[in-house]
Amino acid sequence: MWSAYIHLIFSHIPVLFIPLGFIILAWGLQKQDQSIKNVGLIIIICGSLFAIPVFLMGERAKKIVENKHDVSAQMIEEHEEATDVAFPIILLTGTLAMLVLVFRKNKEMVHKLILATALVAIVGSGIIFRTANLGGKISHSELRTDNEKNLSRDTAKKKEHVKGDHD
Repeated sequence: MWSAYIHLIFSHIPVLFIPLGFIILAWGLQKQDQSIKNVGLIIIICGSLFAIPVFLMGERAKKIVENKHDVSAQMIEEHEEATDVAFPIILLTGTLAMLVLVFRKNKEMVHKLILATALVAIVGSGIIFRTANLGGKISHSELRTDNEKNLSRDTAKKKEHVKGDHD
């Protein structure tokens, strides 16, 4: 049960930290202030690190929610597929940010790495938002479209029917 809570609670951190880190990094680039850039990079790294337990606990969280009457396997699968894209991008973003700090004395390399980090962070933010939205729809029916609500109702009816067959 704790794995589901960890997955749900920690999943908000990368969704907030990666875009926030990008904004601060972009501000530091605009101001040409290394301290501000470093803050943005550290926030991106923290967001990336929190994504690891979120990803690792995802399968355990799935096992808890997949049997809920209003959760469809299709919603879970869409979230899993989005995670398969988002997680490597989050790790890449964090790795690039770490490399900037490791190679900080090599100005030419750092400039290229910072630009790469910013680019991957902004693209990754969109992918992270989509993944989080899909995950949120699993437990929050108010986020679902009418079609998704109908899918959930159909799933609930099927689960009730199967349960009735076993009683």
